[in-house]
Amino acid sequence: MDLSDIEKRITTLAKNFSPNKGPSVGTLLVLGAIVSGGLFAASLIRHANKNRGVARRVDSLRDKTLKDSFPASDPPASQFFDIPVNRQ
Repeated sequence: MDLSDIEKRITTLAKNFSPNKGPSVGTLLVLGAIVSGGLFAASLIRHANKNRGVARRVDSLRDKTLKDSFPASDPPASQFFDIPVNRQ
């Protein structure tokens, strides 16, 4: 490849280049809608996964607390004084 071939290629590229030529407004709007929709979907998925992890941790802590609290330290009441018939 000699210098004249390179000059021809550069000249062809320069003729085809137009600084005002670019994507249309409609194309940019559609592209922006797709990108923002994708980001919104990704944030929903991330939020759902975060909540699922928190729920799992809360459930495991609740189960551990219940296991640690049994048998209960207070015995059940031997009489039911909260029923008016049983009061003396």
